[in-house]
Amino acid sequence: MVALGGEVVVVGGVDDVGATVALVEAFAPATQRWRRLSDLPVPLHHANCAVVDGSLVIGGFLIGAAFTPDGRTFRYAPDDDAWREGSPMPDGSQRGAAGAVAHQGSLYVLGGMQAGSVALVSRYDVAGDAWEELAPMPQALDHLSAQAAADRLFVIGGRTDGIGRHTGQVLEFEPASGAFTARAPLPTSRAGFAAAALGDEIVVAGGEGDATTASGVFDEVEVYHPATDSWRAVLPMRTPRHGMGAAVVDGALYVPGGADRQGFAAVATHERFVPSQIAD
Repeated sequence: MVALGGEVVVVGGVDDVGATVALVEAFAPATQRWRRLSDLPVPLHHANCAVVDGSLVIGGFLIGAAFTPDGRTFRYAPDDDAWREGSPMPDGSQRGAAGAVAHQGSLYVLGGMQAGSVALVSRYDVAGDAWEELAPMPQALDHLSAQAAADRLFVIGGRTDGIGRHTGQVLEFEPASGAFTARAPLPTSRAGFAAAALGDEIVVAGGEGDATTASGVFDEVEVYHPATDSWRAVLPMRTPRHGMGAAVVDGALYVPGGADRQGFAAVATHERFVPSQIAD
């Protein structure tokens, strides 16, 4: 899920009967309406995607019920509502469920899932249509999030080879050196959550792997402030979910879809979080 051209765009996923879809749908907060964009070239889920210089870029994803890793690269141009294929990820680096973040004309893909969790770090130069493998993360993780806030990059949460093996680890990533530096941990350890930068802060909502609830889904919403390296809790989600994304448009964070039970339980719920700490 990304914000593109003033809309919230949802890319692929798994529907309520467990089928992988090629759907791409966009929500315009200004009109409160959804519209269809051009379908993906292939049904996919757990896409590694971000907006780089005005284009939606996917670098790797998972296919089908077997979660087969696929390293194809797709780029969506809003001007002509069309998808184009780029150079694929190098052999051995194909994966989905990674942290993906745009930085200085490139898509960075951190961690992710192949047969299990991986610590790989890859960079895709969008203009040059070229992939480069970088030094790995300190730990293999999937279902994590990578976010840019206050001109810095952060890797948050995730899990290692299993829903219950999640972490609250937060790392700052320096692309030039490849260094990872530990920051204040996420108060509620989790994976498969929604996250996005809202102003100079990062909002983390929901997630999977809560052993204290029957649903296995977290409702906690926590906000990271890079300037003070600190977290604060805000109002919990109205509908606890996991397996979704978040996107910010006009100062509000939108969280559509996801699942309300651990595993597969897709819902069409769509909620918004505003900085005043009131969710509606």
